[in-house]
Order: sequence, then structure tokens, then C-alpha cells
Amino acid sequence: MSRESIIFIIGIILIGFNIIFYIKIRKEICLFTDRMGFVLDKVLEEEYVDFNLNEETVLSKLESKIKLLQDSVNLKNDEIKKERDNVQKLIGDISHQIKTPLANMKLYTETVLYRDLEKDKRDEFLRRAIDNIEKLDWLMDSLVKSSRLENGIIEIKKEEVNLKEILEKALKDVDSFRKSKKININLECSENIRVYGDNKWLVEGIFNILDNGIKYSENNKSIEIKVIKNEIFTEIMIKDEGRGIESKNINNIFKRFYREAEVYDISGVGIGLYLSREIIERCDGFIKVQSVKGKGSTFSIFLLNSLNITKL
Repeated sequence: MSRESIIFIIGIILIGFNIIFYIKIRKEICLFTDRMGFVLDKVLEEEYVDFNLNEETVLSKLESKIKLLQDSVNLKNDEIKKERDNVQKLIGDISHQIKTPLANMKLYTETVLYRDLEKDKRDEFLRRAIDNIEKLDWLMDSLVKSSRLENGIIEIKKEEVNLKEILEKALKDVDSFRKSKKININLECSENIRVYGDNKWLVEGIFNILDNGIKYSENNKSIEIKVIKNEIFTEIMIKDEGRGIESKNINNIFKRFYREAEVYDISGVGIGLYLSREIIERCDGFIKVQSVKGKGSTFSIFLLNSLNITKL
């Protein structure tokens, strides 16, 4: 066989191998693109996909990446849905909280306008209307505060603060309410205890707990405030002689707008304790509650000692 014939045969064989290789590669590419098209269609339609993750192939590795992407998208979608549901619930709760005082205001003002009342009766209805206006004003103010805290619009300034000064400011803020119900408040706190937190917002958080204790106590009761300094945290114990809380409801009292069914005879919107916990936690503290129904509650606020700021 001549040299030219051998070269020709080798050329034919090489061409054949190339054709076979091309056909094989083309088939694999078609299978690859078909599979990717199928997987992506399922992902886009948010349908279940049986990913092939057990093979050491390019296709398997790519499917693994797509699965990670799908899981991430699903997680984001779940978060968006949860957030949307929370917004809808919040709108419903706010609507419910606003509806009652607005209806009362309408009733009282219409009664004063369209009925011939004696001066004492007219003044009483006007006072009730003002009470409902103040309730709405407090609700709006609390909602704005909680919203700003949640969204980081208000920055908690964490610094060393004098705890007794904070407690005295909170006591001053509840003083008129305390006097109106003849509630006696005893404070035990050393002059030099310093904790970690925001001066202004800690006053707000403690005020809400004190206000809550006064609100749900009968006249002529007492509230004890005792401060205990421990190694890392300082504990502020606020013990009242109020109605107390059912043990099954203790975990719910810090939820926004939550109120026990038994206390609807007392004015309130169920946002003060929620706001208190938000403030305390953003100061790197926490709250514990112990309560006995009919005997009262003890709210224990734990704040970091200023000396431990650099240790944690």
C-alpha cells in the first residue's frame, strides 16, 4: 500500500472519529440545554424539581447552584409574604384601636350638640371626648415611636447612665397618675449605680411598666421598686399589687396590641409593654415577668453594668 493511501485511510478514520465525537458532544449539549430548560421552567413556575445532585458532572454542579438559587428565592418570597401578612394584621389592629375612641368621640360630641343637657352633664361628656382624644394621641405617638425604633430611624444611644436618675425621671412622669389613684411607690436604689443604655429611652421603657402597674392596680395599693446590682447585670424589680396575669398569657403581654380579655374594662391599647421590651432589648438588656392572678406582677428589667461593656 502506498504512502498516499495510508495517509488517506488515516484521514478518513480521523474524520470519522471527529464526526462521532461531534455527534456525541451535540447530543450531550442538546440533553444539557433540554434539562436546563426544563429545570429553569419549573423554577420560574415555582414547581417542584427533582434535582440531580449525586453525580460529579457539570450538569449536576449547575443544578446544585440552581437549587441554591431557588432555595434563596423561596426564602425571600416567604419573608415577603410574612411581612405582607404582618402589615395587613397591623393595619387591622390599628383600625380596631382607632375605631372605638372615634365612635365614642362622635357619640359624646353629638350628644352635647343635639341634646339639651345641664351644664354638669355637658361638661362630663366633653371630658369623655377629651379623654378619647388623648387616647388617640397617645396611640399615634406610641406607634410612631415603635415604628421608628423598628426601622432604625431612631438610634439608641448606648452609654453609661445613672440608674437612679432614670428611675426618678420615670417616677416623675407617672406622679400625677399615681396620685389620682393614691398609689404609694417605694424606691430602693443606690446613688452610684451606673448601667449601659440610652438615658431618654430607658425612662420611656420604665415609665410604661410603671404606668401599666398603676393602671391595673386598685386605689390605695403600693408598688415596690428594688434595684439589685449583680456581677454583669443590674436588676430593676418593679412589683405591683395589681390584678396579675394568667400564666398562659405571660408570653403574650409584650405583643403589640395584646390585652387580656379580663381587662377590657380598663382603658388601654396594648402597646406600652411592647415598646418597653423593644427599648430594653435595644439597650442589650432583657425583661422577665412573674405574676400571680389576683395578687400582682413583678417585672424584672436587666441592664448591663457599665463596667462590663468592654468585657462582653
